[in-house]
Amino acid sequence: NDNSYYYQWAGNGPKGYDCSGFTKYLYSTYLGINDFPRNSGEQANYMSAYRIPVSDAQPGDLLWKKNHVGIYYGNGQSVEAMGANWGICFGKASRFTYAYSLSRYFANK
Repeated sequence: NDNSYYYQWAGNGPKGYDCSGFTKYLYSTYLGINDFPRNSGEQANYMSAYRIPVSDAQPGDLLWKKNHVGIYYGNGQSVEAMGANWGICFGKASRFTYAYSLSRYFANK
């Protein structure tokens, strides 16, 4: 849990984020995906052609379940803006329904 960044409902930065604001910030700032959508459902639709099982996720891949997104960190862990009681923290990737492959996304750009 990094206290310099925190969970904020509908947060879009620069330090307070909700789940999809956090993934949008990371993907646009560090990966240059400037047209990455703002909400979790639109993010899943944007990456739909690159959907993979969560068990195949690689670090950096988008994780999705209904109304929530995170990023695969590795070793079965996610990093996500989980909620006001937890903040931005590590979680279990197995809680998610799908993953979306960044390597496949960039291979098709």
